[in-house]
Amino acid sequence: MSTATASSPKTRANLSGMPAVSARARKSARYDALPPGLAPRGLTREVAAAFVGLSQASFDKARSDEKYPGPTLPGGRYDLILLQVAMNRLSGILTESEATAPLDGWRARHNAGSA
Repeated sequence: MSTATASSPKTRANLSGMPAVSARARKSARYDALPPGLAPRGLTREVAAAFVGLSQASFDKARSDEKYPGPTLPGGRYDLILLQVAMNRLSGILTESEATAPLDGWRARHNAGSA
């Protein structure tokens, strides 16, 4: 049996006739708005970790080991393309200089604008 009181947000939402929507459902709706087959470019930490095939803890460790870039997009989002470049570097598809060139270019432009 629920112990929610009449003043809780969940109860207010239900009493107003509007279904309570979880934070997870709201996040999912953002991705569901994209056409089928189109991946979002800006990923949350959770989705970025899943994209590279790691748990969130392992992803954080790999980031601290500089295997993957940190968030570079507004809202603390991870850039899908930078994650792909990092994966290509780790798998040997790209050399170290080929893999770091796009990120170094972004860093140079980003730091030049803030100086």
